[in-house]
Amino acid sequence: MSRPRKSAIPLVVDVNGVEVPAVLRPPRTAGASYKVRWKMHGVQHERTTGTQSLEAAKRIARQIIREEEPVVRRRDATGMTVAEFEAIQKKHFSLAERSVAGEKSLGSFLGVWRSFLKVCPIKTIHEVTESVALEYLHALQKSDRNRNHNYKKSRSAKPLSRATIRKHIRTLAGAWNRVRDGHEELKAGIAPSKRVSDNPWERIRTSVPKPTREGDPVQFKISDGDLSRFLATFRGRPVAELFVIVTLWVAGRLGETTSMEWSWFSDDYIVIPDAAAKRGKGKVCRIPTSIRERLERFKVEGSPYVFAMFANEVERSLKSCHEVMPFSPERMQWRMQKLIATSAEAIGRPEITHHALRSTSMELSNEGELRDKRKAAAAKLQTTVGNMTRNYLAKVGRKERLLANGLYENLTVALQEYPELAKQLGCESVEVTVEQEVEALIKNLTPVQLKRLQKRLRRDGDAGEGQGVA
Repeated sequence: MSRPRKSAIPLVVDVNGVEVPAVLRPPRTAGASYKVRWKMHGVQHERTTGTQSLEAAKRIARQIIREEEPVVRRRDATGMTVAEFEAIQKKHFSLAERSVAGEKSLGSFLGVWRSFLKVCPIKTIHEVTESVALEYLHALQKSDRNRNHNYKKSRSAKPLSRATIRKHIRTLAGAWNRVRDGHEELKAGIAPSKRVSDNPWERIRTSVPKPTREGDPVQFKISDGDLSRFLATFRGRPVAELFVIVTLWVAGRLGETTSMEWSWFSDDYIVIPDAAAKRGKGKVCRIPTSIRERLERFKVEGSPYVFAMFANEVERSLKSCHEVMPFSPERMQWRMQKLIATSAEAIGRPEITHHALRSTSMELSNEGELRDKRKAAAAKLQTTVGNMTRNYLAKVGRKERLLANGLYENLTVALQEYPELAKQLGCESVEVTVEQEVEALIKNLTPVQLKRLQKRLRRDGDAGEGQGVA
């Protein structure tokens, strides 16, 4: 037997009572495996173990020398490689109608895919069987958020929710269907030898944990002063406080609000474009004039984003001397999520998230009731709300502004019961709102209509004065 290298690992295998010396040679490259060398009956042998794990390599090496069949996942030379599989998925998401939605979907898929590869480092797609899929499912059930996202530091290690686990399995099942033979989503140009014949992720759906029954949505308790105390925690952070206030007025999602641009403003209205909204459904919102003026005080020249000053605010608040990276909506998202979590714990409501702001806003403004009226209007046209919006209404027309005004007025009226909170949110009194509406109505009157209104006001005034004297 040749002299072993210094890096080789000696191994002695018992074969029918005879000790056979052997050595394990470590892999030289990143993709290589352990190799076993031994000499039996004067003949030199060398075989690969097919694994990069030392313990697994020792076990497989003993099976090889004893001429036992090792339990190794055999690679199909004609199968689809990981790189080819990823290229097909990227091509699929690039075909989305909206590039922004395609990029978000691709990012979500790659996150799930990398999580799977960390647990099951496969080389070809054909290696994934039902047992491998179950192995990954069990790993998810034992995992937590820190381990799944590879966080280095965190205050808590919460287990993955059932919804997250179901999303992982659902995402992988959809990806397998795009390369499965006979499926409608199969992309052209894939050789038959590289396609998969079945979908192991669909076969394990009975083992996926069922979603828990959802309770009432998490909202702020306005009557208990939760929202006022929550806003008070943002003192000294005026940009972050304005972010929370704007979210309440527009019932905005986290991504929509952080990426808000000055070009979306039209007086007191905010027109969220389809490209920035979820599922490509933009909307028109309205905020108080005082809040619009406060936002303009923190405007950053040369930046299109409304909350671009947030990066400077973060830098001032940090105790360390580290330089803060330039503003981006993505950085603001995770930073605001941390701030909201800290504020929620401070007021004794750790379950509060950014979504609670949106839920509270929709509750106060009765958005569901106004949406029902829109459904009734669509029913009169014998169509759906989507078709009515596309075929009968202007993108940013009168109907959209009427809906924004309705939500604004409902929220204004609801906040009148809480004067301190209304002051914090820059809410105008009902009297001021009515005066503004009357002034806007008078401006739209024709000269004839204006004269009629003046005569009626004089007549009503004279009648009221006579009744008072009597």
